Amino acid sequence: MDNQVGSEIPSFGSSASLSAGSALGLLRAIGRTRKILPDRGDMMLRFMDWSVVAMGCVLILGSLGGRWWERAKVPKGDTSDPHARYLWAWLPLLMGLGMIGAKVPGLLHAPRPVVEIVDALDFVLAVTVLIFVIRSGRRFFRPRSTT
Repeated sequence: MDNQVGSEIPSFGSSASLSAGSALGLLRAIGRTRKILPDRGDMMLRFMDWSVVAMGCVLILGSLGGRWWERAKVPKGDTSDPHARYLWAWLPLLMGLGMIGAKVPGLLHAPRPVVEIVDALDFVLAVTVLIFVIRSGRRFFRPRSTT
């Protein structure tokens, strides 16, 4: 057995006649293994998952702030490009919800059916965002008349 950081070692001496796999299996069956140090990679992955959730919250707050800013600053009769404003108001909101929905159930150790339902809703959200982007791309790249 190797004594790397985070590896499991027996709490008592092991016999040289036992192979490493059978000794570890025997110790696990007895329940006498312990961790020396926690895995550093596990802590970093947890931090990265929570940072994705924080980024989703920032996107949602930015979207709500942008919508408030548009209502406060744009006059009611201004119709410069309402479709682009609609897309830029909803796209960050939907992407933020998708980011939060993808990570939070797993981080909170939700039951498997809850995780599957949230994953299905995230898929529907991703398809909705894809439709928004395709529609705005068609509108952006279509030929315009020069008259």
